Amino acid sequence: MYSTSATTMEDRIRAKAAELGFCKVGFTTMNDFQRVSGEATRRAYPTFFRNMIERGSHPRELWPQGASIIVLAYDYSRHRYPDNLVSHIGRTYLSRSYLPLEDSPARLRLDAFESFLADEGIGFEPDRNALMMRPAALRAGVASFGRNNFCYVDGVGSFVILYGYMVDVELQPSAAAPNCVCPPHCRACIEACPTKALKDEFDLHLERCILWDNAIAPKRGDGPDVPLDHRDAIGTHVHGCDVCREVCPMNSQALRHDRPGLVEDPVVERISQKFSLEALLHMPDGFYEECVFPIMYNYSRDPAVFQRNAAVAMGNSGDTRYIAHLQAELANPNPVVRSHVAWALEKLQAQS
Repeated sequence: MYSTSATTMEDRIRAKAAELGFCKVGFTTMNDFQRVSGEATRRAYPTFFRNMIERGSHPRELWPQGASIIVLAYDYSRHRYPDNLVSHIGRTYLSRSYLPLEDSPARLRLDAFESFLADEGIGFEPDRNALMMRPAALRAGVASFGRNNFCYVDGVGSFVILYGYMVDVELQPSAAAPNCVCPPHCRACIEACPTKALKDEFDLHLERCILWDNAIAPKRGDGPDVPLDHRDAIGTHVHGCDVCREVCPMNSQALRHDRPGLVEDPVVERISQKFSLEALLHMPDGFYEECVFPIMYNYSRDPAVFQRNAAVAMGNSGDTRYIAHLQAELANPNPVVRSHVAWALEKLQAQS
């Protein structure tokens, strides 16, 4: 249990957060995030993203009765991830901690924190993926930015999920974190980005990012197809991409497989035993519900999107054993799946 000797509300919140497994907690005001809002208007972001940033940069408009913001960080690098899943799916989604589903470990952790706030008599409103959490974390002293635009918690790395609560009590603001803690002159993430979505430090071109093509665009983009000039660079990723963080020297400890105390998720372990690109392409009865949705629910929930992604991954794999599987899907009833299957088949047959 958290320490009953903690005398201030801030101390009690910190103690409870530590008890629940959060790696860092901080506090900030409900003031606007003006810099982030201004950047959104200058950059060539998709309209929906600019609107989301603008709305989330004004906490008082999201919850007028708020007095302070609590920012929590959870380190999901402490989870053990099966190799056959990491090669295709970003760790964020394998952690099941981003917009967590009911009864997941992450959701139960948040439920426990919310119960604590209620017991303390604190009124609150969760961030609900509306509040701009990265600038909130910077101002609350929880995280700094990396040149790849991810947040980094000191001593932990960038494999963290941020959660925010606007609360109706005044909390002493934490000292802000430094804006960037990247090693001087390091450009490892920029140079490693497969699609060159990172044009320069802090300059992410969202619509070139692998996550955009294989997860966000089917729901938010201009069409269901992965652009032809993007497909080769996607590699075998079917949901998200961790390349810019895997090469980051500040994540070297977080990526060690021999770290003591790594936590296994039985749901993810079970999925790993059944997951394959072949199964994702063919999508047999029950596979989506059992092996896709639990770890890839955050953006699209259309099984055909994942079949499409599997076809692209097969085409980029260089593995000709996938040819027969692709040929079997040339008659797929979905025209988008068929067109991506034909592309992958042509690419592999040219190599055979």
